[in-house]
Amino acid sequence: MDSRDSSSTDTDEESNYYRAPESSLDPTDDTAKFYATGPVKFVLMDVATLGLYSIYWSYKNWHFVRERDQPNVIPFLCAIFIPLTFYWLMKSLASSVESRVLSSPSSRVLLAVLLLLLTATSALPDPYWLVSVFTFVPMMPTVVALWSTAERTPSAAHRVPAFHWSNTFAYLFGIPVFLVATVSMTSLIPSTAVISGDQMSASDIAYLSSGR
Repeated sequence: MDSRDSSSTDTDEESNYYRAPESSLDPTDDTAKFYATGPVKFVLMDVATLGLYSIYWSYKNWHFVRERDQPNVIPFLCAIFIPLTFYWLMKSLASSVESRVLSSPSSRVLLAVLLLLLTATSALPDPYWLVSVFTFVPMMPTVVALWSTAERTPSAAHRVPAFHWSNTFAYLFGIPVFLVATVSMTSLIPSTAVISGDQMSASDIAYLSSGR
């Protein structure tokens, strides 16, 4: 009896010799932490970097989603095309935070469409492309939800400090350059650029023709 059992076991092992070994990894990772940035810092950094910070923020949270339960996600591509993937990022994060906005499909659609439209305004001529600077607005409910959850449950998130030495360059250089560019493009200060007559506005031509 024992010899037959032993023979049967040996046969099973031989027949399964080419079977792929079973993975010891759990497809979901409970140790993964989402990326939480304070709302004020998010706005300042996004404006100072002309939207690059929101791409970085998206990358970090897509990376969290991949580690948690979606191994097929490519965080870099999802972040680069965040205007197209933002809806699914909100949907993925909704299970990790307490937010009525993220839990509502209609709210997610509205915010995703708004982000897409604001991003599209970057192709407009001066000064109208400045509207695209406000792409952070539809992202704020997600930013606030992540930050609030991180404050209640610190172990669930990687919390970014409000101010860090690595942000100094963006604050001291990016924001002043943006403000100067905005003021110059909106004609709040006189321009020193030399232009040809056909580039002058009708009001400027009328002023010069009046001989004042």
